[in-house]
Order: sequence, then C-alpha cells, then structure tokens
Amino acid sequence: MEERRHRKESLAAAFRLFARFGFDEGVAGHITARDPERPDCFWVNPFGVYFGHIRVSDLILVNNKGEVIEGNWPVNGAAFAIHSRVHAARPDAVAAAHAHSMCGKSWSSLGRLLDPITQDACAFHEGHGLFDDYTGVVYETSEGDRIAKALASRKAVVLRNHGLLTVGQTVDEAAWWFITMERSCQAQLLAEAAGKPIAIEHQNALRTRSQVAVRTPAGFSFSRCGTGSPARSRACSSNALSPPPRPRAVHQRGHRAAANRPSDDHCPNNPVVPMPVGGHGLPVAKHATNSADARRPDSAPLFAAAFASHRLPLCRRDNVLASARCTC
Repeated sequence: MEERRHRKESLAAAFRLFARFGFDEGVAGHITARDPERPDCFWVNPFGVYFGHIRVSDLILVNNKGEVIEGNWPVNGAAFAIHSRVHAARPDAVAAAHAHSMCGKSWSSLGRLLDPITQDACAFHEGHGLFDDYTGVVYETSEGDRIAKALASRKAVVLRNHGLLTVGQTVDEAAWWFITMERSCQAQLLAEAAGKPIAIEHQNALRTRSQVAVRTPAGFSFSRCGTGSPARSRACSSNALSPPPRPRAVHQRGHRAAANRPSDDHCPNNPVVPMPVGGHGLPVAKHATNSADARRPDSAPLFAAAFASHRLPLCRRDNVLASARCTC
C-alpha cells in the first residue's frame, strides 16, 4: 500500500535525522507510526538498533498486545507501554516521537512547562502538558495510560525526569515538534542561566502560536532540517555536519548486527549524488512516484532535502533516501 510505504520511509528517515541531532541514547528512544490498514498496530524501531542505521526493512509492526507481527527484531518494552497507550488515546495521532535528548531531559528535571520566551517556543504555549511523576522505566501500560492522560489533546508533553514526547498527524510533524521543542528547551535553559528571560505577553503568544503551530509548516520545517548554513547547522547540533559514526560491536544484539552489516555506501543502489532541488530548495517534482505525491507537503522525497547538503547516499533511480529504504 502506497500510504504504508510512505509512512515507513518517513519513519526510517526520521531516525536518521534524530541520529544526526544526537537524540540517540543507547537503546532508549522510539518513534512510531500507526499502520494505515491496521489502526491498532504501529511501526516502530527495533530494540537495540542504532538510529543512524535504521532502514525501512528494519522496522517492526507491533499490535496492541505487544506482539511483533511483522519483522525479525524484538520490540522495546517501554516503546510498547508508552506508544500503544498514546495511539489508543489519540486516534488522530498517526505518529509519536520520544527520545532522551540532552536538553529535553535536562529541562524535564525541573518539572515545569516551557515559557513563551521565543517565537518558536510559542508553538507550545498552552499546547503541551506535564507528566509530573517518575516511577522508573515505563514497562507497564497503566503508566502509559497516565502519560496519555497528561498529553490529552495537545501536541507534546514533558515527562518529568525523563524527556519529551510529541505527536502529529504525520511522521514528519511529530518529529519536527520534537526537534523544535528540544531547541526551545535549550533556549530557555541558556536564557535562565544568563539571567531572567522576558516572556511574551499571553495574547501575543497565542497569536504567534496560531501562526507557527500549524501542520504544513511543521512538515516543511522538518524536511529542511540541517540544510542551512554550516554555522547555523553547528549552532543547532555539534554533530550536524558530520555523519554519525558506525558503532563498534557492543553487547546489545542490535548494535552488533548493525556494526557487522555491510555499509550503505557499498550498496549498488546508493551512489553518492547531489539532490536536485527547485528554486525554493525543495526537491523537483519529478522525484515523486506520482502526481499526488508531488503535491503532498509531507511527501517522502522531501526528507531527502534534509540530507542533501551533507551528500548522504541517495538512490540514483528516484532520489529518495536509499540508505533508509534499502533492503539489501
């Protein structure tokens, strides 16, 4: 099914970008996408596989009982306990993203909501919740139910002493909310370390939220992540300009398999070629698989733009992320 393929390719690309921003932390972190034909099931990253190595063929399909019904890897117990309950409570949410990012987990230790101190932070003004508790690693679905209740109808929730969780009606929307929320946490931590930040007045913050917290710009913003100037990319992430290193074999089964797997660079479908883009930096329409995809603001080829400036392996056939979708 075309929509399933699109969601899985977007999911694999999102993990690659999360790796570039340094959001990986051992075996922690997960992004999920609801299956379009089986809404009680979701696609998720396999337990123990490094974000930067995840391909479409690595993704696993998990049902509402925590059983892997497609794929050859185990599921992270915490991923099931949290995401299954979030997807059940939010039928409008196609995707959910959670990772132990540095600024997100640092901010979460304060047990506070973000303040509207920047234009970007206004996207979350009265649009995110706080799960004001911590009882250990989330292995029980009852804890997932409590997290879903704290999220309610919002786009994000701060999990105290844990990190951030965001949702969206597309994979790129959920991933972008996570990226910009992480940066908003960083901005407030820096501002409060320097002094007392001045918050944007409530009505102005609400007006700004209506301008920046909308779906299409969110998806477009994610597709453009990492394509700015070198200075801007360095400011966003210390690892933004260099590809994530391939890990040596470690104790986790997934890492060992990833380390021993052939390099993407050796795939015959993955020559390193620049990504042709249009006048506004978007991939030209001919890379879409059909005319409908060419019109979609969240179409899979858009993800290639996020990596074009780094010359990651791209498939010469259709210029989507071969490294993420390749099955060899």
